[in-house]
Amino acid sequence: ICPATMTYPEDVLAPIMDAAASYEAKRDGAALVGINMEGPYISPGNIGAQNPAYLHLPDEAMFRRLQERSGNLIKLVDVAPEVDGALDFIRSVSSDVRVSIAHTQADYDTACAAIEAGARQMTHLCNAMPPLHHRKPGPIGAGSEREAVVAELICDGQHVHPSAVRMAFRLFPGRICLISDALRCCGMPDGQYTLGGQDVFLYGGVAKLADGTLAGSATNLYDCMRKAVEFGIPKEQAILAATLIPAREIGREKEIGSIESGKLADFVVCDEPVSALDVSIQAQILNLMEDLQDELGLTYLFITHDLSVVHHFSDDIAVMYLGKLFEKAPSDELFDHPMHPYTQALLSAIPVPSLHNRKKRIIMKGEITSPINPPKACRFAQRCPYATERCTGEEPELRDYGNGHSVAC
Repeated sequence: ICPATMTYPEDVLAPIMDAAASYEAKRDGAALVGINMEGPYISPGNIGAQNPAYLHLPDEAMFRRLQERSGNLIKLVDVAPEVDGALDFIRSVSSDVRVSIAHTQADYDTACAAIEAGARQMTHLCNAMPPLHHRKPGPIGAGSEREAVVAELICDGQHVHPSAVRMAFRLFPGRICLISDALRCCGMPDGQYTLGGQDVFLYGGVAKLADGTLAGSATNLYDCMRKAVEFGIPKEQAILAATLIPAREIGREKEIGSIESGKLADFVVCDEPVSALDVSIQAQILNLMEDLQDELGLTYLFITHDLSVVHHFSDDIAVMYLGKLFEKAPSDELFDHPMHPYTQALLSAIPVPSLHNRKKRIIMKGEITSPINPPKACRFAQRCPYATERCTGEEPELRDYGNGHSVAC
């Protein structure tokens, strides 16, 4: 996580930085990989949900004191480029920390000057900044023209309209960094909470100040990524914007942000790990893997044809045929309610150790489709007992049927 501080005076921010420096993540907890110092160097004219009582002009000495106390955890510092001393501050610190344009009333020229001085990021694009206008392009226009500038985006369905989300991904191709901007009320029930010394009221998943001002979000980053896909952003772009791009912006892309050899790993691919083993040895290996998972917080991608092992070992199951995902569901849901004909046939082949509870075996007939040149239709159609003309001319999409159960049929 890379949480944001609020607009506070130095005597309040200092112990926050001390706490961050001394934080030690538990094995099953989140690692603190950075801090976004969102205030207090912002504009009183676009304060958003920050507390105007604690605003402070950009101060290099103050920033460096706080950075030292944090143990150099501050990876982003937010600045409104139009306030007094902002451009000099950006020039002084931009070689040591990533500077982001935020909570600003800057016009196009001032935003350009900030970027020339070393600013390379825009905090929650479209929020707490002038909108894009054909005669006054403002900071959005300035940032979109410069390939070194990355734009953060809160994609919770509240802060930015879906059309504006799509526009942002076009204006900043490969340069959108999805953020949650989540408050402490994220995941909590409706009620009254606090934010930077101000009351926040959460109702129906929307957090606002007492005057109705939209505060931060009450949504996690994963759901923001899913919203982006719902709004029409290609999955590949949405995933990149929620993983590698954020890691790159805080200088951790060599360790995290993607699944690559040499990076920190909590994701293990297990390709038929126990298929050729004796049953007793299988059990020992599976128990060892479960112990390691509990101890190290690992995620396994477990690839196998042994469905009895899958049911015992996996939380969620995805059934594939010739490289195509046909069905996906939580383990118990899939075994209790298999929906795809191929899944039903596979489960019918699992031996049942009982003389009185025999299952009817589903025998698949027909020829297997060529994996080298699969048709642009259902790949199981030639073997499916329920196939229709539509199945041979149209490739089914994966659809959600509730309870986490999706089927392509």
